[in-house]
Order: sequence, then structure tokens, then C-alpha cells
Amino acid sequence: MRAKCSDRRHAITAVATQLFCEHGYSHTTMSMIAARLGGSKSTLWSYFASKEELFAGVMAEVIASGKQLTDPLPDRDDNIAHVLHAFCHRYLQFTTSAEALMIRRTIISNRGLNAAAGVEFFSLVTKRLAAYLERQSKEGELCTLNPDIAAGNLIAVLEARRVEALLFALEPDADEDQAVVESVNFFLSAYAKRPGQET
Repeated sequence: MRAKCSDRRHAITAVATQLFCEHGYSHTTMSMIAARLGGSKSTLWSYFASKEELFAGVMAEVIASGKQLTDPLPDRDDNIAHVLHAFCHRYLQFTTSAEALMIRRTIISNRGLNAAAGVEFFSLVTKRLAAYLERQSKEGELCTLNPDIAAGNLIAVLEARRVEALLFALEPDADEDQAVVESVNFFLSAYAKRPGQET
């Protein structure tokens, strides 16, 4: 019974995600969601007490799809550029998905919504990246006096190349590969340790 209930909740959030992406959060009603599900609004209300609560469920599932970003970055690869390239590709693939963009647009345009889960997720992603940069600095490969700021800088450059344009439904001036290469090169030009430089 519990599994059936979980499956039904997932079906509801899947349909809600589709409609939020198609029409936007503000223009999607619970009636529209119930109609596409093929059930009644009373059934929908029994799983989610409000559209805000349903959006929170959608956000939780979208965040779960990006869980790999919260895993520690590997130390086994001696090539820092390779590790950062892999991280940046994963980051862009997640943040430029239709679902992740919809979540951001919704939070930006609806200030009353609870965005704590999203803030916590991106904070953890930044911390994982910062922890890797700090380890590389201690090993003498990078020169980052403040790993948290360095991690934020890499993410900011990466987002500026693609995510910001897509948030406003504009065509980015760089494809994913180009954005990753340029962002990592820019980052390493600022933080890679040079001969004779102290970490």
C-alpha cells in the first residue's frame, strides 16, 4: 500500500512538472493537473494540500536528480582540469535542464515560495567543490586562499556562460563544451599555482 501511495505521488509530481514547464507555475492550476492525471481534484488534494506543497514535492524530485553533484570530487585523478571539466559538465547538464530552469524561474518570480531545499542543495554543491579545491591547495597544486570564494567564482563564470541566458529564454553564446573549457581555463589561469608561488 505504501509503495502504491509513493507511485501515485510520483505520478502527480511528474505531471505537475510537465505543466509547470509548459505553462509556468502561476498559470498552472490544480484543476489542470487533475485533468491531465485523469482523476479528481479531491484525490489530488489528498496527496498535496496546496499547489505550494506540490511545488515543494516537484522541487525535491528535481533536486534528487542532481544528487551526483553533492558527491565528493575524486582525488584519484591527478589532472585537476579533468576533474573540474567533469564537475562542470555535470553541473551544466543539471542546471540547464528544463526542470531545473523551471524551478529557478518559479522561485525568482514567486518570492513567497519556500526555496530552502534549493538553497541547501546548491550550498552543498559549492561546499563539495570548495573541499576539493582546498585539498588541491594543500597539496600545492592550486593557490586558493579562500576555497569557498574560489568555488563560487568557478560556478559564477560557468553560469554566466549558459545558465543566465537560458533562464531568460535566450540563446547562450557558448555551447556546453565551450562553456566548460572556457570556464575551467579562466579558473586555472587565476588559481593554478605558479613556480615560486606560495599556496
